[in-house]
Amino acid sequence: MKLSKQPHSQSSVGSIKVGGEFSKDPYYFHSYYKTQMVLFICIDLILVWFNWGTSDSPFYLWHLALLPIAIYLGGISAIFMHNASHRSFRPLWLNRLMGEITGVH
Repeated sequence: MKLSKQPHSQSSVGSIKVGGEFSKDPYYFHSYYKTQMVLFICIDLILVWFNWGTSDSPFYLWHLALLPIAIYLGGISAIFMHNASHRSFRPLWLNRLMGEITGVH
């Protein structure tokens, strides 16, 4: 049995190449996550600076009624994220956008 010398970082499914950005730059995810971390730290600092989202906001019993809606939207978000990772949305640029938006949840 002869083994193929094809790299494992990129495979193809039909005519779609999987692992495109990662195969070009092995540190792609490292720099991507570092950028995301800096972005969300800046957002957190802005929220703290303007005193938004602090724990001194009151809790009402009707807030519990929002839990089923939040669980449903979290499930839909996970489904969209999964489908975007398999490049199921058309046009293809929409997969990256849907993955980024739903990945924030």
